[in-house]
Formats: sequence, structure tokens, C-alpha cells
Amino acid sequence: MKEEKNSECVDEKDIFHHLLEEQIAYICVKEEEEQIRKELTNNHSQGNREGY
Repeated sequence: MKEEKNSECVDEKDIFHHLLEEQIAYICVKEEEEQIRKELTNNHSQGNREGY
């Protein structure tokens, strides 16, 4: 019984760890997309000022 409960606890920790990893990856992707958007906006703005 004790091993069964311990196994469930480990399984729950593994699931929680996996969910955290997914959330971190999602946040990293969103931050990278935002950075790319800002760079593209800045490059576009500079191009307009330079007559491109």
C-alpha cells in the first residue's frame, strides 16, 4: 500500500514537472515571437526613415 501511494506521488510529480516544462517552453516561444515582432517593426521603421 505504501509503495502504491509513493508510486502515485512520483507519477503526479512527473506529470507536474512535464506541465511546467510545457509552460516554460510556451513562454519562451511567446517571448521570442514578441522579440522578432519588435525587431521587424524597428527594421521597418528604420527603412521608412531611410527612404526604402
